[in-house]
Amino acid sequence: MAKNNRPETYRGRRRKLNVLGIVLSAVAVLIVVLFVLFGSFQKYIVYGNNGISIELPILATPSAAEDEGERVFEQVNAELEITEPDYSDIESQVNEEMEALRAVFVPAESVSTEGVAPYVSKLKSIGGNALVLELKPASGQLVWASSVQLAADYGTAGSVDIGVLANTLKEQDIYLVAQLCCCTDDLLAERCPSVALTIPGNVPYSDSEGRWVDPYNSVVSEYLTGLCLELESYGFDELLLKNLAMPQTDTPLNYTVTLSSMPTPTSAVAGLAMDITAALAGSDILVSAILDTTSLRNGLSAQSGQDIEIFSKLFDRLCSSAGTVWQATVDRSSVDYWMYDGDLALRYVPILPFNTEDFTSWIYRIPEGML
Repeated sequence: MAKNNRPETYRGRRRKLNVLGIVLSAVAVLIVVLFVLFGSFQKYIVYGNNGISIELPILATPSAAEDEGERVFEQVNAELEITEPDYSDIESQVNEEMEALRAVFVPAESVSTEGVAPYVSKLKSIGGNALVLELKPASGQLVWASSVQLAADYGTAGSVDIGVLANTLKEQDIYLVAQLCCCTDDLLAERCPSVALTIPGNVPYSDSEGRWVDPYNSVVSEYLTGLCLELESYGFDELLLKNLAMPQTDTPLNYTVTLSSMPTPTSAVAGLAMDITAALAGSDILVSAILDTTSLRNGLSAQSGQDIEIFSKLFDRLCSSAGTVWQATVDRSSVDYWMYDGDLALRYVPILPFNTEDFTSWIYRIPEGML
């Protein structure tokens, strides 16, 4: 009997709503859906420079090359071809306002305040107007106390205060040319073996000119460029680059760098020449080069790397050593074809063991015992 006259009834226990279970189930379902969608649309994902995007065929705009919604791709047979650099588009850098060069050559051992005096006297006696100072011979020992970092690193700096000497000579109205040996450098090849040209067996290559360094090597380029810029700052009027070339030998030579193109003497030498002239672009200093006469007279420019067409555009003057006026005349005819800009009489300069009136410009290399 119910208490308080209330009928007896049965009430079941209420179950609590499992909210956490519902949430987890929804998340699981969502993850499954995302995986399904990712698998379905993965082939439509496009990775580009601007990020990731999805290209759905239903949203694509048909083009003339598409047929019934299918994209048509043209089959291409790609072939990688490595060729030599093309220098045909090099612009001429010749300063056509140059004057005649009637110079006396001063060897490195005589480049000092006292040593240069006899050469100045000789210059005045023959009516010359310039001195060519050998400041970097093939030995690699610089004449002047260079502040270029690489000269300090490898101990190649000399002792002459070239700034004082240059000012003294300029006060006498003398045109100054600095001669530097480029690719033969005994000291640099010895003290920095990683820049040396080598033959099979990793043996440094040397010949009668000296020990050769690699024109491709960035250290060689940086070093020479730094020296040229320093001399330009001292007021030199012209730079004369000697042995800007590769050695002429049948022995296989190993370069010090790995290149994407086929290395050749021409590309090696032209590359270094362009580095130097580009560094001096915008300055008033002239940049000239001495041609290898063996290469010039025997058609071996492919071995020496001294391509006359390239050199005639990059350098203001081209010089060659000759023993006679006849030899110098033949050499001049060899370069005449390529010298489109400027006056050939000013741009071609023979280096002779005498001074002459047969040429407008010349460099007189005084024979030993005649000074």
